[in-house]
Amino acid sequence: MKFAKFKPKKMNLTEKRFNICEPLSATGLRAIRYYLELNNNKIGEIVASDMDQKAEDMMQKNTKYNNIETNTENSRFKIHCSEATRLLYSHPKHFDIIDLDPYGTAIPLLDSAIHALPSGGFLCVTFTDMPVLCGNYQETCYYKYSSISAKKPYCHEVYRF
Repeated sequence: MKFAKFKPKKMNLTEKRFNICEPLSATGLRAIRYYLELNNNKIGEIVASDMDQKAEDMMQKNTKYNNIETNTENSRFKIHCSEATRLLYSHPKHFDIIDLDPYGTAIPLLDSAIHALPSGGFLCVTFTDMPVLCGNYQETCYYKYSSISAKKPYCHEVYRF
């Protein structure tokens, strides 16, 4: 049996323009921060989305307040009102960076996020249910993750990468 040797793609990051997606944007502040803090020639497009219409309205207000042009043909900042997995599945291998920060677990979003990332893309994930993962709520951990967590003093160090 022969095995193929994996050869990672080499990216020239000095010339790369990144497409960034924050599918759970709420107010859009993190996506706005990407737009304002990244070098302008590094941005392909930034997509901020939330399924709540009020959140979309707030994103519009926040981008206007920060003098960011949105949703025109030439703008690189796009605002959507869409459910996160639907948005990600509709953009296969399109985003170079996906930033997930749900309220609770991100597990239901991982498949669609990986679908929307090309090889070598960045998936940034934040879990806000750390007490569940650290053994404070063992029944909830079993229900959500099909695993049993152990309450140990080194818990937070284990989950930081």
